[in-house]
Amino acid sequence: MPTLTAPTPRVTRFPYSAFPLTNAIHASLARFRVICCGRRFGKTMMAVAEGAWMSMRLHYQARQAGKPLRPPRGIFVAPTHDFLAENWRIAKQMLKPWIQQEHIAESYLDLGELGLMEFKSAEREGGVGRGAGRRRARRGGQ
Repeated sequence: MPTLTAPTPRVTRFPYSAFPLTNAIHASLARFRVICCGRRFGKTMMAVAEGAWMSMRLHYQARQAGKPLRPPRGIFVAPTHDFLAENWRIAKQMLKPWIQQEHIAESYLDLGELGLMEFKSAEREGGVGRGAGRRRARRGGQ
């Protein structure tokens, strides 16, 4: 009778390397990091990389501790649909080896055990605050 062995985990190189100016931002332990920089600095790539690294770190720590982990959930918010499409394209490109399923209509990427990455636009009323486990969203001054 043949013996079954578990498949060896696939090791994939993460397709992002930080530039010297972005290394300090990635290395910061601050909860919030405000970045004031111009176009073509790599802000979207930095955000996708940070989100993926956070998911991977949580997953690794849970496995080391032997604890079950509910897959994390990250949300990217863009001011317009055009920016959202750019974020979606970059995330798909960077996270290709980990994407289990792509949900274009609901705008999220399922990364399996690494969690979900949702993409929301703030362009239309009710676009960002709705869903995500919230019953209602408030607009400023109401």
